[in-house]
Amino acid sequence: KEPDTAIDKTAESYWNKFKESHSSIIDKLFTGLSSSSVVRKWCGKVSKNFEPFIDISLEINSKSVNGCLRDYFLDEKIGVESKYFWENWNANTKAVIRKRIERTPKHLIIHLKRFSYPTLKKDRSVISYKHSLDISKYVDSRTCQAQSTQYELFGMIIHKGLEMDRGHYICL
Repeated sequence: KEPDTAIDKTAESYWNKFKESHSSIIDKLFTGLSSSSVVRKWCGKVSKNFEPFIDISLEINSKSVNGCLRDYFLDEKIGVESKYFWENWNANTKAVIRKRIERTPKHLIIHLKRFSYPTLKKDRSVISYKHSLDISKYVDSRTCQAQSTQYELFGMIIHKGLEMDRGHYICL
């Protein structure tokens, strides 16, 4: 499939507009840009939205950070019987949501969702991780060409306690 340069330019213009109004050191160090695309299965047409992020919040559905990331970025079928209504074409079609990173942050924050709602019970699963992480599988290679996708573990915040409203947070 041919690259959609219009979408690539939209990601770049969105990022440039965001940077103009968000010049704090926190934004410069920790903000990235993600995209969520709705892809029509039969013809490949794409509708793409962009959103800045400071962290990636992962469901705990794997025993490793890499597994949780893989599950987060899996294509997701939409709607009843995997159909999505496209207003421009006035039609229901099979579609998927595809999440990608358009701009990588200088420092990546990963949040593991340990508490379930509304019970506020804690998932105490042991999650393995490595000291280095490569997220290149999850970036849009057309918009992230010159950006680093390699990260080294710098620190962790851990909750000690059984419930969200009880316990202590410890920084390592």
